[in-house]
Amino acid sequence: MKYLIAFLFLLFNSLIFAQQISEVNQQGVQSIQSTDVQLNTKHYGDKIVLRWAPTNPEWWLYGIINGYKISRKDMSDVRNNYEVLVDTLKPWTESQIENWYVAHPDDDKVAVPLQTMYRDWQNTNYKDADFADIFERSTYFKQRHQMTILAADLFSVVSEAAGLRWEDKTIDKEKLYAYKIEFNKSDAKMAAYSIAKKWQIYDKPVIFEAIEKEERISIKWDRSLHNRVYTAYYIERSHDNINYERLNALPYVQAIGEGLSSGRFISYLDKVESYQLYYYRLIGIDAFGDVSEPSEPIYAQGKDRTPPKVERPDPSKSESGDGFLIRWNHDPIEEISQVIIYKKDPISNEQLVYQSTKEEGFDFEIEDANINEGMSLYHVVLVDTAGNYAQSMPGEIYIQDKTPPKPPINLSADVDTSGSVILKWEQGPDLDVIGYYIFTAPRQNDNYLKLNQKKHLFRIFEDSINMTLLTDKRYYKIVAIDKGGNIGDYSEILEVNLPDKIPPAPCLFFDYRVDSAGVFMGIMTSSSIDVVNHKLYRKKQKTKDWKLIKTFGKKVPEIFLDKTVDSGGSYTYKWIAEDEGGLQSSSEHSMLNITAFDVRVFYRPQLRLNKTKEGVMIEVSNNIPGDNYRIQIIRSYKGGKYRTLTTLKGKTTYVDKLDVTTDKINVKYRAKILYKDGKRSKFGKEYSL
Repeated sequence: MKYLIAFLFLLFNSLIFAQQISEVNQQGVQSIQSTDVQLNTKHYGDKIVLRWAPTNPEWWLYGIINGYKISRKDMSDVRNNYEVLVDTLKPWTESQIENWYVAHPDDDKVAVPLQTMYRDWQNTNYKDADFADIFERSTYFKQRHQMTILAADLFSVVSEAAGLRWEDKTIDKEKLYAYKIEFNKSDAKMAAYSIAKKWQIYDKPVIFEAIEKEERISIKWDRSLHNRVYTAYYIERSHDNINYERLNALPYVQAIGEGLSSGRFISYLDKVESYQLYYYRLIGIDAFGDVSEPSEPIYAQGKDRTPPKVERPDPSKSESGDGFLIRWNHDPIEEISQVIIYKKDPISNEQLVYQSTKEEGFDFEIEDANINEGMSLYHVVLVDTAGNYAQSMPGEIYIQDKTPPKPPINLSADVDTSGSVILKWEQGPDLDVIGYYIFTAPRQNDNYLKLNQKKHLFRIFEDSINMTLLTDKRYYKIVAIDKGGNIGDYSEILEVNLPDKIPPAPCLFFDYRVDSAGVFMGIMTSSSIDVVNHKLYRKKQKTKDWKLIKTFGKKVPEIFLDKTVDSGGSYTYKWIAEDEGGLQSSSEHSMLNITAFDVRVFYRPQLRLNKTKEGVMIEVSNNIPGDNYRIQIIRSYKGGKYRTLTTLKGKTTYVDKLDVTTDKINVKYRAKILYKDGKRSKFGKEYSL
């Protein structure tokens, strides 16, 4: 019963087994899977093997009781139907399993399906069970299913005994087949499909890396890449890369508990002797129980990873009084290959005090005469013969600091319209600065007010300003404080432009005039000193779309002429001032309504007369204002009254068919423009031959 005991140990000590055949997606196999049963196929040349697995315990139990139906389709013609090969395939009976075990006494793998399918079912019976027992028995039922699926993945005899494997030996080697597996139960409609291709490629496993630890070597391989093909693994080790020994008697599965993240890698930890070179290779086991070729080997060795223990150094005044002695020790000294002593003080970040190797010999008492004011911290770093290193806690020396720190540098500010000013700066060259005082004033040469009574610890500070004040600038300067309590000089003054929330004073129209040339406007500028632009807008009355006519800078003419108005159109103008912050003045009292001069009603058409063979050629000048009009021509003949001769539309010439052979013709002409909107021009002057 060794396999049963091993699988129970694997299952209950690795939480819940989460890998099933549904994860297997081997190259060369194309599958369409049901949510309740998964099918996979593998072509061996002379036969095709089918492997399937119910995905939940309930359907697994249905398969045990009712069995499975297996069908095949010849894919040489997609119109072919599925042919039933096995009407009912059930697991081995309890007697069949026992008989097989009697015939193979040294191979007790079938003890797993014997136990999970036929023994101790009272552990999953819900009858007469309280709530706690129901939960426990439900879990045991799931574990029966999971243990069966796992064992079937690893051993072909188990998958056959569990009714989860079948071999088709009636194939034509040159044909392509599709298979269907379904539960042999009238109300079970679920089925899974798989096409068995002749050529299937199975890659060897690949070891990603070997991590060298102290008396341990951890090998890792990619989980998602290998789970597509393999269910479990054998790990082998060698001293010479020729003769390998298998480290695990049973297939290795790194199971993941429900609700836990699987991680990218599968790993195996091997206990070894440090500084002995080992070779490792990996062999995969697929869902059909077949083993792969070994992976390419990778070599590694266990190493000493324990850093040396380092004592705190002991600084003390030297006998001469000019410096300090730094004492250190380590026991045993034989494992140390290098010693480094460095210090940090207010003047420099790190400064090397002492460095020596085992070959050079070690000095356990070092004198440092270059001690700066403030706190100096001494660290001892020991490196052992394996390359591990460790750093001590600092030994401290303090010399009273009487030198004030340098001022902060690179002051900057971010301001928003709510009145928040965020100040930022950088520390000067001194390393013992512990805080800052921040000062402000409304004018550069005023008395500065300290904003923080306690030292400010950070290099960022927020100030709040009343935005209703009329001042448009704010000034700041900062001083630093060091560990000795010394206060440094002021930094350079930072000038901050405050956001403008007050719009500029309005600009006005003081006069206007409309004539045939356009609209003349007298314009006054805003009295605000921060105005950068004046803008003139125009729109047609009873519309909402404003058009920018002209943008002026600070220099604005007293009179502006708008020549772009349409004759007779009604318009509204507004005159706006804009300041540096983009704020615009109110237009409430800076608007002007006008009606443009209609030149059409004052226009007098001009004519030109010429004698031709056909009669009198009348030509109307083509400078007629506006559009959508007709030209009315009237005539007085031989001193009579003027009567309409013709009305032209779309042309400006007309021939009056009179006899022009006589020397003198008593005829006169005048013209008038008739517009579609009802407007009329004046009659032009009289024209005669």
